[in-house]
Amino acid sequence: MGSAQGVITNVLSFAGVLRSPKHTRSTVGSILRTSILAIACSLSLIYRCTSYKFVNEGDNVTLSKLSIFQVIDYSQYIIRTLGAITVMAIVWRKSGILLTFQRENRAITKVLAQPRSPSGFGVLILVTFILFIVIMSVARVCQYLLTDIKKLNWDERTNISWLRVTFLQDQMFTAFVSYPVESLRLLSLGFVANVIVEFSHGTARACLEILEESASLHDLIENLPKAWAARETSLGIAMKMRSHLTVVLTMAMMFDILCLNAVLCNFLQPGSGIFTLVRSLVSVMIYVVEILVTCRAVMRLNQIDDATLSVVQQLQSSLEQELQALENGKADLLHNNRALWRRELQTLRSHLSKFSVVCFRERNLSLPLYGLGIITHRTVLSIIGLLSTFLLFLMEQRSPPGPTTGCNGTNRAIYVVNCSEIARLWDIFGESIPYTTVRS
Repeated sequence: MGSAQGVITNVLSFAGVLRSPKHTRSTVGSILRTSILAIACSLSLIYRCTSYKFVNEGDNVTLSKLSIFQVIDYSQYIIRTLGAITVMAIVWRKSGILLTFQRENRAITKVLAQPRSPSGFGVLILVTFILFIVIMSVARVCQYLLTDIKKLNWDERTNISWLRVTFLQDQMFTAFVSYPVESLRLLSLGFVANVIVEFSHGTARACLEILEESASLHDLIENLPKAWAARETSLGIAMKMRSHLTVVLTMAMMFDILCLNAVLCNFLQPGSGIFTLVRSLVSVMIYVVEILVTCRAVMRLNQIDDATLSVVQQLQSSLEQELQALENGKADLLHNNRALWRRELQTLRSHLSKFSVVCFRERNLSLPLYGLGIITHRTVLSIIGLLSTFLLFLMEQRSPPGPTTGCNGTNRAIYVVNCSEIARLWDIFGESIPYTTVRS
Protein backbone atom coordinates (compact mmCIF):
# COMPACT_ATOMS: atom_id res chain seq x y z
CA MET A 1 0.00 0.00 0.00
CA GLY A 2 2.82 2.37 0.82
CA SER A 3 4.24 2.34 -2.70
CA ALA A 4 0.80 2.75 -4.31
CA GLN A 5 -0.02 5.63 -1.97
CA GLY A 6 3.35 7.18 -2.83
CA VAL A 7 2.56 7.01 -6.54
CA ILE A 8 -0.86 8.59 -5.97
CA THR A 9 0.69 11.39 -3.91
CA ASN A 10 3.37 12.06 -6.52
CA VAL A 11 0.85 12.15 -9.38
CA LEU A 12 -1.42 14.57 -7.49
CA SER A 13 1.57 16.73 -6.56
CA PHE A 14 2.75 16.79 -10.18
CA ALA A 15 -0.77 17.66 -11.40
CA GLY A 16 -1.07 20.52 -8.91
CA VAL A 17 -3.82 19.07 -6.73
CA LEU A 18 -1.47 18.62 -3.75
CA ARG A 19 1.49 20.61 -2.59
CA SER A 20 4.77 18.75 -2.56
CA PRO A 21 5.21 16.80 0.69
CA LYS A 22 8.75 18.19 0.91
CA HIS A 23 7.54 21.81 1.05
CA THR A 24 5.34 23.36 3.71
CA ARG A 25 4.47 26.30 1.46
CA SER A 26 3.49 26.61 -2.17
CA THR A 27 6.38 26.95 -4.58
CA VAL A 28 6.51 28.59 -7.99
CA GLY A 29 6.36 25.17 -9.65
CA SER A 30 3.31 24.06 -7.64
CA ILE A 31 1.52 27.34 -8.37
CA LEU A 32 2.23 26.93 -12.09
CA ARG A 33 0.97 23.33 -12.13
CA THR A 34 -2.15 24.29 -10.19
CA SER A 35 -2.81 27.12 -12.65
CA ILE A 36 -2.52 24.74 -15.61
CA LEU A 37 -4.93 22.32 -13.91
CA ALA A 38 -7.39 25.15 -13.19
CA ILE A 39 -7.28 26.22 -16.85
CA ALA A 40 -7.86 22.63 -18.00
CA CYS A 41 -10.81 22.22 -15.62
CA SER A 42 -12.32 25.51 -16.74
CA LEU A 43 -11.96 24.67 -20.44
CA SER A 44 -13.45 21.23 -19.88
CA LEU A 45 -16.48 22.64 -18.05
CA ILE A 46 -17.00 25.43 -20.62
CA TYR A 47 -16.77 22.96 -23.49
CA ARG A 48 -19.23 20.58 -21.86
CA CYS A 49 -21.68 23.42 -21.27
CA THR A 50 -21.43 24.79 -24.84
CA SER A 51 -21.29 21.56 -26.85
CA TYR A 52 -24.98 20.77 -26.34
CA LYS A 53 -27.42 21.83 -28.99
CA PHE A 54 -31.10 20.92 -29.03
CA VAL A 55 -33.02 21.22 -32.30
CA ASN A 56 -36.75 20.93 -33.00
CA GLU A 57 -37.22 20.51 -36.75
CA GLY A 58 -34.59 23.19 -37.38
CA ASP A 59 -35.57 25.46 -34.48
CA ASN A 60 -34.03 25.64 -31.03
CA VAL A 61 -36.11 24.20 -28.22
CA THR A 62 -36.26 25.14 -24.58
CA LEU A 63 -35.31 22.87 -21.71
CA SER A 64 -38.97 22.59 -20.70
CA LYS A 65 -39.75 20.64 -23.89
CA LEU A 66 -37.24 17.90 -23.04
CA SER A 67 -38.10 14.82 -21.02
CA ILE A 68 -36.40 14.10 -17.71
CA PHE A 69 -34.50 11.28 -19.38
CA GLN A 70 -33.18 13.64 -22.08
CA VAL A 71 -32.20 16.31 -19.57
CA ILE A 72 -30.19 13.82 -17.50
CA ASP A 73 -28.65 12.25 -20.60
CA TYR A 74 -27.56 15.56 -22.11
CA SER A 75 -26.26 16.96 -18.81
CA GLN A 76 -24.31 13.88 -17.70
CA TYR A 77 -20.95 15.20 -18.93
CA ILE A 78 -21.56 18.54 -17.25
CA ILE A 79 -22.35 16.78 -13.97
CA ARG A 80 -19.27 14.55 -14.25
CA THR A 81 -16.96 17.48 -15.00
CA LEU A 82 -18.49 19.65 -12.28
CA GLY A 83 -18.14 16.80 -9.76
CA ALA A 84 -14.47 16.31 -10.64
CA ILE A 85 -13.75 20.03 -10.29
CA THR A 86 -15.59 20.24 -6.95
CA VAL A 87 -13.76 17.28 -5.38
CA MET A 88 -10.35 18.40 -6.63
CA ALA A 89 -10.95 21.98 -5.47
CA ILE A 90 -11.79 20.82 -1.93
CA VAL A 91 -8.79 18.46 -1.81
CA TRP A 92 -6.52 21.25 -3.08
CA ARG A 93 -7.91 23.58 -0.41
CA LYS A 94 -7.37 20.94 2.30
CA SER A 95 -4.06 19.59 0.93
CA GLY A 96 -1.94 21.07 3.72
CA ILE A 97 -4.20 19.58 6.40
CA LEU A 98 -4.31 16.20 4.64
CA LEU A 99 -0.52 16.02 4.42
CA THR A 100 -0.27 17.00 8.09
CA PHE A 101 -2.68 14.21 9.05
CA GLN A 102 -0.59 11.78 7.01
CA ARG A 103 2.71 12.81 8.64
CA GLU A 104 1.30 12.75 12.19
CA ASN A 105 -0.29 9.35 11.73
CA ARG A 106 2.89 7.82 10.29
CA ALA A 107 4.96 9.30 13.11
CA ILE A 108 2.67 7.75 15.74
CA THR A 109 2.50 4.46 13.84
CA LYS A 110 6.28 4.04 14.04
CA VAL A 111 6.17 3.76 17.85
CA LEU A 112 3.39 1.16 17.90
CA ALA A 113 4.27 -2.39 18.86
CA GLN A 114 2.52 -3.87 15.83
CA PRO A 115 2.99 -2.69 12.22
CA ARG A 116 0.15 -1.35 10.11
CA SER A 117 -2.18 -3.90 8.62
CA PRO A 118 -1.94 -4.09 4.83
CA SER A 119 -4.70 -2.52 2.77
CA GLY A 120 -5.42 -2.76 -0.94
CA PHE A 121 -7.10 0.64 -1.24
CA GLY A 122 -4.08 2.32 -2.83
CA VAL A 123 -3.57 -0.52 -5.30
CA LEU A 124 -7.28 -0.59 -6.20
CA ILE A 125 -7.33 3.17 -6.84
CA LEU A 126 -4.15 3.07 -8.92
CA VAL A 127 -5.26 0.10 -11.05
CA THR A 128 -8.67 1.71 -11.67
CA PHE A 129 -6.96 4.97 -12.65
CA ILE A 130 -4.72 3.21 -15.19
CA LEU A 131 -7.59 1.16 -16.63
CA PHE A 132 -9.74 4.28 -17.00
CA ILE A 133 -7.06 6.21 -18.89
CA VAL A 134 -6.03 3.31 -21.14
CA ILE A 135 -9.48 1.98 -22.04
CA MET A 136 -11.01 5.42 -22.60
CA SER A 137 -8.12 6.57 -24.80
CA VAL A 138 -8.02 3.34 -26.82
CA ALA A 139 -11.80 3.49 -27.32
CA ARG A 140 -11.53 7.05 -28.62
CA VAL A 141 -8.69 6.16 -31.00
CA CYS A 142 -10.53 3.11 -32.33
CA GLN A 143 -13.71 5.10 -32.81
CA TYR A 144 -11.79 7.72 -34.77
CA LEU A 145 -10.08 5.13 -36.98
CA LEU A 146 -13.33 3.30 -37.74
CA THR A 147 -15.41 6.41 -38.42
CA ASP A 148 -16.56 7.20 -41.93
CA ILE A 149 -14.36 9.79 -43.63
CA LYS A 150 -17.43 11.94 -44.35
CA LYS A 151 -18.19 12.27 -40.67
CA LEU A 152 -14.62 13.31 -39.92
CA ASN A 153 -15.20 16.48 -41.91
CA TRP A 154 -18.34 17.67 -40.14
CA ASP A 155 -18.24 21.14 -38.73
CA GLU A 156 -20.76 21.41 -35.92
CA ARG A 157 -22.06 24.58 -34.32
CA THR A 158 -22.23 24.84 -30.55
CA ASN A 159 -24.27 27.10 -28.29
CA ILE A 160 -21.72 29.83 -29.10
CA SER A 161 -22.49 31.11 -32.60
CA TRP A 162 -18.88 31.70 -33.63
CA LEU A 163 -17.50 28.43 -32.17
CA ARG A 164 -17.33 25.34 -34.36
CA VAL A 165 -15.70 22.01 -33.59
CA THR A 166 -14.70 19.13 -35.83
CA PHE A 167 -14.92 15.44 -35.02
CA LEU A 168 -11.15 15.20 -34.53
CA GLN A 169 -11.06 18.27 -32.29
CA ASP A 170 -13.85 16.85 -30.15
CA GLN A 171 -12.06 13.51 -29.82
CA MET A 172 -8.70 15.07 -28.95
CA PHE A 173 -10.13 17.50 -26.41
CA THR A 174 -12.12 14.77 -24.70
CA ALA A 175 -9.16 12.35 -24.60
CA PHE A 176 -6.44 14.79 -23.50
CA VAL A 177 -8.39 17.27 -21.31
CA SER A 178 -11.70 15.86 -20.06
CA TYR A 179 -10.52 12.34 -19.23
CA PRO A 180 -7.45 13.44 -17.22
CA VAL A 181 -9.66 15.79 -15.22
CA GLU A 182 -12.09 12.97 -14.39
CA SER A 183 -9.30 10.53 -13.54
CA LEU A 184 -7.61 13.01 -11.18
CA ARG A 185 -10.85 13.12 -9.24
CA LEU A 186 -10.46 9.39 -8.56
CA LEU A 187 -6.89 9.89 -7.32
CA SER A 188 -7.95 12.84 -5.15
CA LEU A 189 -10.67 10.84 -3.44
CA GLY A 190 -8.32 7.86 -3.20
CA PHE A 191 -5.73 10.00 -1.41
CA VAL A 192 -8.33 11.15 1.14
CA ALA A 193 -9.53 7.57 1.65
CA ASN A 194 -5.95 6.35 2.16
CA VAL A 195 -5.36 9.01 4.82
CA ILE A 196 -8.41 7.68 6.67
CA VAL A 197 -7.31 4.06 6.21
CA GLU A 198 -3.80 4.79 7.51
CA PHE A 199 -5.36 6.48 10.52
CA SER A 200 -7.61 3.47 11.17
CA HIS A 201 -4.68 1.05 10.93
CA GLY A 202 -2.38 3.26 12.97
CA THR A 203 -3.38 5.79 15.62
CA ALA A 204 -7.01 4.64 15.82
CA ARG A 205 -5.90 1.06 16.58
CA ALA A 206 -3.34 2.01 19.23
CA CYS A 207 -5.83 1.83 22.11
CA LEU A 208 -7.21 -1.51 20.90
CA GLU A 209 -3.74 -3.03 20.56
CA ILE A 210 -2.70 -1.90 24.05
CA LEU A 211 -5.83 -3.40 25.60
CA GLU A 212 -5.41 -6.66 23.68
CA GLU A 213 -1.86 -6.96 25.04
CA SER A 214 -3.21 -7.01 28.59
CA ALA A 215 -3.06 -10.75 29.21
CA SER A 216 -3.92 -10.36 32.90
CA LEU A 217 -5.56 -7.85 35.20
CA HIS A 218 -2.14 -6.95 36.56
CA ASP A 219 -1.08 -5.98 33.01
CA LEU A 220 -4.30 -4.03 32.61
CA ILE A 221 -3.49 -1.92 35.67
CA GLU A 222 -0.26 -0.83 33.96
CA ASN A 223 -1.68 -0.53 30.42
CA LEU A 224 -4.94 1.31 31.11
CA PRO A 225 -3.32 4.78 31.39
CA LYS A 226 -1.48 4.16 28.09
CA ALA A 227 -4.67 2.98 26.39
CA TRP A 228 -6.58 5.98 27.74
CA ALA A 229 -3.94 8.39 26.40
CA ALA A 230 -3.91 6.63 23.01
CA ARG A 231 -7.71 6.79 22.84
CA GLU A 232 -7.73 10.51 23.61
CA THR A 233 -5.12 11.09 20.91
CA SER A 234 -7.15 9.20 18.32
CA LEU A 235 -10.36 11.00 19.34
CA GLY A 236 -8.62 14.35 18.94
CA ILE A 237 -7.41 13.47 15.43
CA ALA A 238 -10.84 12.08 14.53
CA MET A 239 -12.45 15.36 15.59
CA LYS A 240 -10.09 17.29 13.30
CA MET A 241 -10.77 14.88 10.44
CA ARG A 242 -14.50 15.23 11.01
CA SER A 243 -14.29 19.00 10.67
CA HIS A 244 -12.10 18.94 7.54
CA LEU A 245 -12.91 15.74 5.61
CA THR A 246 -16.66 15.44 6.01
CA VAL A 247 -17.22 18.04 3.28
CA VAL A 248 -15.07 16.33 0.65
CA LEU A 249 -16.47 12.87 1.45
CA THR A 250 -20.07 14.13 1.30
CA MET A 251 -19.56 15.99 -1.99
CA ALA A 252 -17.75 12.99 -3.50
CA MET A 253 -20.53 10.60 -2.48
CA MET A 254 -23.24 12.93 -3.76
CA PHE A 255 -21.58 13.42 -7.16
CA ASP A 256 -20.76 9.71 -7.44
CA ILE A 257 -24.45 8.85 -7.06
CA LEU A 258 -25.51 11.58 -9.50
CA CYS A 259 -22.87 10.61 -12.08
CA LEU A 260 -23.69 6.93 -11.79
CA ASN A 261 -27.36 7.68 -12.39
CA ALA A 262 -26.48 9.84 -15.40
CA VAL A 263 -24.15 7.24 -16.94
CA LEU A 264 -26.91 4.63 -16.74
CA CYS A 265 -28.75 6.64 -19.40
CA ASN A 266 -26.23 5.44 -21.98
CA PHE A 267 -27.37 1.83 -21.50
CA LEU A 268 -30.99 2.86 -22.11
CA GLN A 269 -30.15 4.84 -25.22
CA PRO A 270 -31.40 3.21 -28.43
CA GLY A 271 -28.71 2.69 -31.04
CA SER A 272 -25.74 3.22 -28.72
CA GLY A 273 -22.55 2.09 -30.37
CA ILE A 274 -20.10 -0.42 -28.95
CA PHE A 275 -17.61 2.31 -28.08
CA THR A 276 -20.24 4.24 -26.15
CA LEU A 277 -21.14 1.12 -24.17
CA VAL A 278 -17.48 0.37 -23.40
CA ARG A 279 -16.87 3.89 -22.17
CA SER A 280 -20.06 3.73 -20.12
CA LEU A 281 -18.95 0.49 -18.46
CA VAL A 282 -15.59 2.04 -17.56
CA SER A 283 -17.36 5.11 -16.16
CA VAL A 284 -19.62 2.88 -14.06
CA MET A 285 -16.51 1.07 -12.81
CA ILE A 286 -14.81 4.26 -11.67
CA TYR A 287 -17.88 5.54 -9.78
CA VAL A 288 -18.54 2.18 -8.15
CA VAL A 289 -14.90 2.06 -7.00
CA GLU A 290 -15.17 5.58 -5.58
CA ILE A 291 -18.33 4.71 -3.64
CA LEU A 292 -16.77 1.45 -2.42
CA VAL A 293 -13.56 3.13 -1.28
CA THR A 294 -15.41 5.92 0.53
CA CYS A 295 -17.76 3.54 2.33
CA ARG A 296 -15.03 1.07 3.31
CA ALA A 297 -12.72 3.79 4.63
CA VAL A 298 -15.42 5.37 6.78
CA MET A 299 -16.84 2.04 7.95
CA ARG A 300 -13.36 0.91 9.02
CA LEU A 301 -13.35 3.56 11.76
CA ASN A 302 -16.75 2.35 12.99
CA GLN A 303 -15.37 -1.19 13.18
CA ILE A 304 -12.40 0.01 15.24
CA ASP A 305 -14.79 1.73 17.65
CA ASP A 306 -16.96 -1.37 18.03
CA ALA A 307 -13.96 -3.68 18.48
CA THR A 308 -12.35 -1.45 21.12
CA LEU A 309 -15.58 -1.10 23.09
CA SER A 310 -16.08 -4.86 22.92
CA VAL A 311 -12.60 -5.47 24.41
CA VAL A 312 -13.30 -2.96 27.19
CA GLN A 313 -16.54 -4.75 28.04
CA GLN A 314 -14.75 -8.12 28.08
CA LEU A 315 -12.15 -6.71 30.48
CA GLN A 316 -14.92 -5.33 32.70
CA SER A 317 -16.53 -8.77 32.76
CA SER A 318 -13.24 -10.45 33.70
CA LEU A 319 -12.66 -7.87 36.41
CA GLU A 320 -16.09 -8.43 37.92
CA GLN A 321 -15.53 -12.18 37.91
CA GLU A 322 -12.22 -11.74 39.74
CA LEU A 323 -13.80 -9.50 42.38
CA GLN A 324 -16.64 -11.95 42.85
CA ALA A 325 -14.14 -14.78 43.31
CA LEU A 326 -12.26 -12.79 45.96
CA GLU A 327 -15.46 -12.12 47.82
CA ASN A 328 -16.15 -15.87 47.81
CA GLY A 329 -12.80 -16.52 49.48
CA LYS A 330 -10.70 -17.53 46.47
CA ALA A 331 -7.01 -18.02 47.27
CA ASP A 332 -4.67 -16.10 44.98
CA LEU A 333 -1.16 -17.54 44.82
CA LEU A 334 0.26 -14.39 43.16
CA HIS A 335 -1.05 -11.97 45.80
CA ASN A 336 -0.61 -12.82 49.46
CA ASN A 337 -2.38 -9.67 50.60
CA ARG A 338 -5.92 -10.27 49.40
CA ALA A 339 -7.22 -7.01 50.87
CA LEU A 340 -4.64 -4.93 48.97
CA TRP A 341 -5.36 -6.80 45.75
CA ARG A 342 -9.09 -6.25 46.23
CA ARG A 343 -8.55 -2.49 46.62
CA GLU A 344 -6.43 -2.40 43.47
CA LEU A 345 -9.12 -4.23 41.53
CA GLN A 346 -11.82 -1.92 42.85
CA THR A 347 -9.75 1.10 41.77
CA LEU A 348 -9.23 -0.52 38.38
CA ARG A 349 -12.99 -1.12 38.08
CA SER A 350 -13.69 2.55 38.80
CA HIS A 351 -11.14 3.72 36.23
CA LEU A 352 -12.28 1.24 33.60
CA SER A 353 -15.89 2.24 34.11
CA LYS A 354 -15.05 5.93 33.68
CA PHE A 355 -12.95 5.09 30.63
CA SER A 356 -15.85 3.26 28.96
CA VAL A 357 -18.22 6.16 29.67
CA VAL A 358 -16.14 9.19 28.66
CA CYS A 359 -14.27 7.73 25.67
CA PHE A 360 -16.97 5.79 23.81
CA ARG A 361 -20.48 6.03 22.40
CA GLU A 362 -21.03 9.81 22.11
CA ARG A 363 -17.28 10.31 21.63
CA ASN A 364 -16.26 8.11 18.74
CA LEU A 365 -14.05 7.93 15.65
CA SER A 366 -16.84 7.95 13.08
CA LEU A 367 -16.93 10.34 10.11
CA PRO A 368 -20.65 10.94 9.46
CA LEU A 369 -21.60 12.37 6.08
CA TYR A 370 -24.06 15.21 5.68
CA GLY A 371 -27.48 13.83 4.82
CA LEU A 372 -26.38 10.19 5.24
CA GLY A 373 -25.12 10.11 8.82
CA ILE A 374 -22.82 7.32 9.92
CA ILE A 375 -22.14 4.97 7.00
CA THR A 376 -23.18 1.38 7.70
CA HIS A 377 -24.09 -1.64 5.59
CA ARG A 378 -27.69 -0.43 5.71
CA THR A 379 -26.56 2.84 4.09
CA VAL A 380 -24.87 0.91 1.27
CA LEU A 381 -28.06 -1.09 0.68
CA SER A 382 -30.03 2.17 0.64
CA ILE A 383 -27.72 3.58 -2.04
CA ILE A 384 -28.15 0.43 -4.15
CA GLY A 385 -31.91 0.69 -3.75
CA LEU A 386 -31.83 4.36 -4.74
CA LEU A 387 -29.84 3.58 -7.89
CA SER A 388 -32.18 0.74 -8.83
CA THR A 389 -35.26 2.90 -8.29
CA PHE A 390 -33.84 5.73 -10.35
CA LEU A 391 -32.89 3.32 -13.15
CA LEU A 392 -36.49 2.09 -13.34
CA PHE A 393 -37.65 5.70 -13.38
CA LEU A 394 -35.31 6.47 -16.30
CA MET A 395 -36.61 3.45 -18.21
CA GLU A 396 -40.09 4.86 -17.79
CA GLN A 397 -39.05 8.35 -18.87
CA ARG A 398 -36.75 7.47 -21.77
CA SER A 399 -39.36 8.16 -24.50
CA PRO A 400 -39.15 11.82 -25.51
CA PRO A 401 -42.35 13.78 -24.95
CA GLY A 402 -41.95 16.16 -27.88
CA PRO A 403 -40.41 16.54 -31.32
CA THR A 404 -36.81 17.09 -30.34
CA THR A 405 -33.41 16.26 -31.66
CA GLY A 406 -30.52 16.26 -29.23
CA CYS A 407 -26.86 16.54 -30.17
CA ASN A 408 -24.05 15.88 -27.73
CA GLY A 409 -20.55 15.80 -29.17
CA THR A 410 -19.64 12.46 -30.69
CA ASN A 411 -22.30 10.57 -28.72
CA ARG A 412 -25.26 11.99 -30.61
CA ALA A 413 -28.60 10.46 -29.66
CA ILE A 414 -31.17 11.60 -32.24
CA TYR A 415 -34.85 11.58 -31.44
CA VAL A 416 -37.23 12.64 -34.22
CA VAL A 417 -40.99 12.76 -33.97
CA ASN A 418 -42.79 13.44 -37.22
CA CYS A 419 -45.98 14.96 -35.89
CA SER A 420 -47.57 15.59 -39.28
CA GLU A 421 -47.22 11.94 -40.33
CA ILE A 422 -48.67 10.73 -37.03
CA ALA A 423 -51.59 13.14 -37.36
CA ARG A 424 -52.31 11.95 -40.91
CA LEU A 425 -52.26 8.27 -39.82
CA TRP A 426 -54.55 9.10 -36.93
CA ASP A 427 -57.10 10.72 -39.26
CA ILE A 428 -57.05 7.68 -41.58
CA PHE A 429 -57.11 4.79 -39.10
CA GLY A 430 -58.61 6.42 -36.04
CA GLU A 431 -57.89 5.17 -32.55
CA SER A 432 -56.70 1.76 -33.78
CA ILE A 433 -53.27 3.30 -34.42
CA PRO A 434 -51.57 4.22 -31.15
CA TYR A 435 -49.42 7.32 -30.83
CA THR A 436 -45.90 6.22 -31.69
CA THR A 437 -42.49 7.75 -31.87
CA VAL A 438 -40.30 7.28 -34.91
CA ARG A 439 -36.58 7.15 -34.17
CA SER A 440 -33.86 7.67 -36.74
